[in-house]
Amino acid sequence: SLAQDATPAAGSDVQPTSCDAEPRDLDELVALWFDESGSAAATPAAAMMIEDEATLPDGSKPEDADIAVIEETTRQWLYCMNIAGDYARGFNLMTDNLVSQYGPDISNPAQDTPEEARALLEAQAAATPVAGTEEGQLRLPALAGPRKPRLLEDGRIGAIWSIGGDRVFLMYTNQDGRWLIDEAVDLADPVAGTPA
Repeated sequence: SLAQDATPAAGSDVQPTSCDAEPRDLDELVALWFDESGSAAATPAAAMMIEDEATLPDGSKPEDADIAVIEETTRQWLYCMNIAGDYARGFNLMTDNLVSQYGPDISNPAQDTPEEARALLEAQAAATPVAGTEEGQLRLPALAGPRKPRLLEDGRIGAIWSIGGDRVFLMYTNQDGRWLIDEAVDLADPVAGTPA
């Protein structure tokens, strides 16, 4: 049932109440999105959509400690991006691969230069809410997961999440002892009448 899916598993942490990831270096971020001449270096790729969950890569069961870490990373990432609106901190929980796809909207004249992208990130950092003050005003989107976590052949961990009702398969890479979100694949909603 939906209520059951949304209930955190016993022992899992409650929602994060702050965005305390270290902010990513702004020069590094800008360099992922713009080349030295100031032209857009990467165009955000449209998220891939998979119709059938059965086509996702398979793997063995990850260590419980790793599952706990990817769960905390995901909750912290959502809090930084959705509640705090501090993308530089949220981007520190993602690999360069994924950050390059989450770049500024270069079709927007207010974000189409390196200086504007940097100014936007600086403004977000300056406006980051103080922990506890925003309580009750903003909430994380309903989050259920990680479902069916698996250790993939390439060493990454993949797991299915429901974020605000949208299903996504997130893949995590271990970089320097930290599990970072490396790839996100949208899952089509199950057809009505099909068991989820």
